[in-house]
Amino acid sequence: MVREKRRIDVKIPAGINTDQSLKLTGRGDAGINGGTNGNVVITINVKPDQIFERRNNDIYIKVPIGFAQAALGDEIMIPTVDGKINLKVPPGTQSDTVFKLDKRGVPFVNRSSRGNQFVTVMVEVPKKLSREQKQMLQQFDEGNTIEKNYERRKVFYDRVHRMFR
Repeated sequence: MVREKRRIDVKIPAGINTDQSLKLTGRGDAGINGGTNGNVVITINVKPDQIFERRNNDIYIKVPIGFAQAALGDEIMIPTVDGKINLKVPPGTQSDTVFKLDKRGVPFVNRSSRGNQFVTVMVEVPKKLSREQKQMLQQFDEGNTIEKNYERRKVFYDRVHRMFR
């Protein structure tokens, strides 16, 4: 027997996850006294992605949207593991709203089904406004009442008022 390095091409099945193993039967060291070759066992380590977070076969992504997009509704581009798709954001969408994209996640190993993709929208509020923009927002806010347009605020302040009664 001679020890040597060898390159082996391996087909990694779609959907494999970290710490799962692949066994390549008969691709290992030569057997003793003419016995059959051993096996090569490969343990997989999937690198994290900068955009997607994987949890089992589901994919999670956080997407920032603007205040006007959330208030008025919009169609936004969402990256998926298969490419880009458009997602309709309905008017009045709140920050941390989660949209489920069926069967847009990672395939299950050796099966035809897939996980889902979950898109969390984060409403981004502008940091710098012109004087005119500030005036327009103040006028807008004067026309809104907590009861009419701000459910979370209403529930919070109702709880606070009950606490101090």
